[in-house]
Amino acid sequence: MNARNTFLDIAYQTRETTCLDTHWKRCQFAFEELGIDGIGYGIIPFRSEVFLQGSSNAMMFRHSYPKGWADDTGPQRLLDDDVTIPLLASGRDDLIWVDTEELLDQAEIPDQERKRFVVQNEIDRAYEMNQGVTIALDIDQINGVTSGMGLRNSSMTESEFGAYWSTHQHQLKAICSVLDTGIRKDHLPSYVGLTTTERDCLSLAASGRQFAEIEYLMRLSEDQVKKAFTRCRRKLQAKTRDHAVAKALVLGLINP
Repeated sequence: MNARNTFLDIAYQTRETTCLDTHWKRCQFAFEELGIDGIGYGIIPFRSEVFLQGSSNAMMFRHSYPKGWADDTGPQRLLDDDVTIPLLASGRDDLIWVDTEELLDQAEIPDQERKRFVVQNEIDRAYEMNQGVTIALDIDQINGVTSGMGLRNSSMTESEFGAYWSTHQHQLKAICSVLDTGIRKDHLPSYVGLTTTERDCLSLAASGRQFAEIEYLMRLSEDQVKKAFTRCRRKLQAKTRDHAVAKALVLGLINP
C-alpha cells in the first residue's frame, strides 16, 4: 500500500471517531501493523520556550512507550533529556535516534552538559528505546506552533532500522499526519484537557475581562474562577494567566 492509500485508509477509519482515545488507538494500531511498537506525540505552542524554559515546560506530550522507561527517566527528564526536541524546534526533521553523539553535535550541546544525555542514552538502551525516529509534523511559521512524533521499534538493529525507515517512511508519515490532523482539528481540547468552563474563562480573559467580570458572566465565585485559571496554567504549562491565554489562542483552543 502506498503512502496516499495509507493516509486515505486511516483517515477514513478515524474520520468519525468522537473521542481522543479512540482516534489515538486506531492510529496506534496502524503503526503496530507496520512494526512500530511505541509512539510519542507532542505539541509545542511556542518553539522559543524549548530553549528558554526546557522541553518539559514547553511541550504537551502523550506517549505509549514502556512505563518502566518513563518511570526511570522521570516526567521532566523524559523531555528535557531528549536531544531531538530542540533540533525539532529548530526546524529539523527525520531525526534517527541511533547515533546519540551525532545528535548532540547537531544540537551543539556543550561538553559540560552532555553527561545527562549519556545517562539517558543508557536508560534508553536498557528499555530498547534507542531505535527510532523523531519526525516534525507541522510547523506554523506565523504563530510558532510545532508538532512532532517519535516512533520506536524495539526489535531491530541500527542497520535494520535504517533500511526499515527507507522503505516505510512515507507510509509512517501518512499515519503521523492523520494522528496530528485529527488531534489538532477535532480533539485538541481533550488532548490538552481543558473543560468548557476553563475555555470560557480563557476566552473572557482574552477579550479583556477582569476577574470580577468573569465571575459575574460565568456565575462563578471568586475562588472558582481562580481555581479554573490555576488549572488552565497547569494544563497549558503556563506561568501566568496571560501566558495561558496566549497559548490557548495560538493553539486555536479559543477565539480572539
